[in-house]
Amino acid sequence: MPLDAAFLHGLTAELNETLAGARIDKITMPGREEIVLSGRGAEGNFRLLLSASRTTPRLGLLRENRENPPAPPMFCMLLRKHLQNGRITQLRQLGFERAVRLTVESRNELGDPTQYALILEIIGVQSNLIFLDGQGRIVDALKRSEFSESLRRTVMPGARYELPPAQNKRDPLTQLDEILSALRGCREKKPADRVVLDAAIGFSPLISREIVCRALGSCDMLYSELHEAQRQRVAQEFARTVDAVLSGDTTPVILYDEDQRPVDFSFLLLTQYGQLYRQVQPGSYCDTLEDFYGARERNERLRQRTSALDKMLRSAVTRTAKKLQKQRADLAACTDRDTYRIYGELLTAALASVERGAPHALVPNYYEEGSPLVKIPLDVTKSPAQNAQRYFKQYQKAKTAETMLTAQIEKGERELEYLESVLVSLSSVESERDIAEIRRELTTAGYLRPEKGAAKRRQREPEISKPMEFRSTSGFRILIGRNNSQNDYLTLTLASKQDIWLHAQGLPGSHVIVVTGGETPDDETLEQAAVLAATYSKSQQSQNVPVSYTEVRNVKKPAGSRPGKVIFVHYKTAYVTPSPELAQRLRVDGNGVS
Repeated sequence: MPLDAAFLHGLTAELNETLAGARIDKITMPGREEIVLSGRGAEGNFRLLLSASRTTPRLGLLRENRENPPAPPMFCMLLRKHLQNGRITQLRQLGFERAVRLTVESRNELGDPTQYALILEIIGVQSNLIFLDGQGRIVDALKRSEFSESLRRTVMPGARYELPPAQNKRDPLTQLDEILSALRGCREKKPADRVVLDAAIGFSPLISREIVCRALGSCDMLYSELHEAQRQRVAQEFARTVDAVLSGDTTPVILYDEDQRPVDFSFLLLTQYGQLYRQVQPGSYCDTLEDFYGARERNERLRQRTSALDKMLRSAVTRTAKKLQKQRADLAACTDRDTYRIYGELLTAALASVERGAPHALVPNYYEEGSPLVKIPLDVTKSPAQNAQRYFKQYQKAKTAETMLTAQIEKGERELEYLESVLVSLSSVESERDIAEIRRELTTAGYLRPEKGAAKRRQREPEISKPMEFRSTSGFRILIGRNNSQNDYLTLTLASKQDIWLHAQGLPGSHVIVVTGGETPDDETLEQAAVLAATYSKSQQSQNVPVSYTEVRNVKKPAGSRPGKVIFVHYKTAYVTPSPELAQRLRVDGNGVS
């Protein structure tokens, strides 16, 4: 469900009650289309999100801090200059539109008290965050736009702020009687919920269907087929819904499917789905949005931050794979090298019988039983002796090429294995720190240039973050590396010699450690650890994945090898099917497989 004006009405009332009078201590910009205002109010510390995202625009209170880029964007710096240390005086909805005005009392450059405003417009891909001065003129906006016929307004510094163009619908706050009259008299041959949706601004398709379902007991009816009493019930239900919104008699809920995934949210308990979804009441409008959007937005932010790295790595994988393909073809061509040597030796033995300028020579092949004649191609411009030397040179060249190509192929295969392992790590990142560690690893490996100021930041940052932590059904701790550097640290430094090490066999993936504490882990623990090793590997979508396991004492790192590369002996193999659900259930440090 998009965040409609009716839901926004309750949300802004809730936020105004919480934030009116609160002081803004900090302003950050975690994403390109979102601002977070942090501070302290009457009810304690707060983090207010104002997001103009194209996909999930919203506002609300955040439970956790969001990680920010090293350098704040210019729009963030502008807001800090004017709004930091100011006080929120009011947060209100503009009419019954999907727009909110946040008024802040601060001081201008001269130190005089001044009122500024932030306008958040929640209108899909055209969502925007606009900063106004005390006279209602635009200081700046996240998304500037010149005047156009479609938008019918200008969003540029210096222009006077205007609301987005009005829809061709009635406003239930000021035109309720007209809306009810239209619903009672309509005879259009359209779905009933569509008639309700088109009758007024402020209500999403979900709520329009709910109004019809409550009034008629069904959502699948044409309005033209309704008799007068049914149309009257639709109008009455619409009026009751408007009254519930205005009076605050609402119940924010989230709908979850059978896999416990949030699929929709509403300010009303819904009847239209029957028992299809489980409805949960988070307790407030802010909690409803945070529960619904939290994980989704976190994953989207990480996807945006990792997209350039993912593209670079996939390009490197493709380039390395093509290079390997050519090298293998060249190596296959070297298999004829012994033929060149034999030709040279046979020609040398028969120099006296070979005519100069002949296109070929028929000479006995002493390497085969019976010495049959073999036809050897010749260069007519060269003497028989020179032709023999030419074949010896071709043999030596092929032999040298074979040695070089074999070494290059081995190096290329190691590089390809490494790149694919980084791709696996990148697919499982859960935070900005995970991304930063992968960037550092790739910079050290020479795939990325060092960022400006990276040396100073490295001095402030811990070397390696904590591994993911799980607990088996039997109570054994299971640790999993987030990236190659952490895999090395986990296996070679953190783990004890008697702990159990697991890894998807012959595949890029995370190192998994079962912390034994000197005890022997049960079969269920080993199986669950093997499932986790398969889940955090390249074969996450496969079945019957082979997983190797052995004691850590049997795992060694080859000298000079890439991060994450180890060799091991005395191992056993388990065949398991990856299970993100099991990973989610056993995780004890707050996250799971996405």
